[in-house]
Amino acid sequence: MTDEDKQEDPKPGLADGLSLFMPQKDPQLSKPVLAAFTAILIFLGIGTIVYHALEKWSWIECLYFSTYSLTTVGYGDFTPTSDASRLFTVFYLLTGVGAVVASLGVIGARYLEIRDRRIRERMEKRKNQA
Repeated sequence: MTDEDKQEDPKPGLADGLSLFMPQKDPQLSKPVLAAFTAILIFLGIGTIVYHALEKWSWIECLYFSTYSLTTVGYGDFTPTSDASRLFTVFYLLTGVGAVVASLGVIGARYLEIRDRRIRERMEKRKNQA
């Protein structure tokens, strides 16, 4: 038994939960997807914290407002009431919407890339079996 055989597998982490988007074959391709998920979480976190401080909404209401604002749904059931929160919202949405859309584009492109590769592999497999 070699030293390599004795080594234990690393503990599962975030990358294991996102294995559809980040297969172990090419770890370089997983970095943009992880960065995209991180950017989305950071923007949601910033919005949640700031709205909780400025508007005194519950944490769930702040996350809800941040999410539907950044996804441009805009239900209108919550609206910023102070000038400070309105000013924050202007800059938050101008930067956040673009970042979230770009991040979702990266994630979606990676998903389509993997799907297309799997389709090609199945087609090759069928072609070789025939």
